[in-house]
Amino acid sequence: MSIIRLCDVSEEESRFPGVTRKSIVVGENLQALQLVMRVGAESTRHRHGREQISYCLNGAIEVDIDGQTAICRAGTMWHVPGGTWHGARAVENSLILETFSPPIGGEGDWQEP
Repeated sequence: MSIIRLCDVSEEESRFPGVTRKSIVVGENLQALQLVMRVGAESTRHRHGREQISYCLNGAIEVDIDGQTAICRAGTMWHVPGGTWHGARAVENSLILETFSPPIGGEGDWQEP
C-alpha cells in the first residue's frame, strides 16, 4: 500500500510554459499527475499512445479532442483514447488531475502536428 501526500511531491515545470506538474504516483499500469495551468497556458495539440483521463478540480479548461472543443469547469472529466490528437488551454487558473495508462515512460511516442 502507498500513501502519498501532495505536499511531499516535488513540482516541476512541464514542456508547456505556464504549466507545472507533480507526478503523484506511478503504478505498473497507471500514473496520476497533478497539473497547475495558469490562465492562458496551453498544452499544444499532440498525441501519444497512452490513454488519458483528466478531471478539472478547479478553474476552467478549453479542451480540444480530435477537433471537438468544450469548456470543462471544476467537476468535469474528459477521456482521450490513445493515439488521439488533443490539446488544452486554461481559460482560468486551473488545477487538473490527470491519469495515464500505461504510465509515461519516455516521450518516444509523443507527436506534434
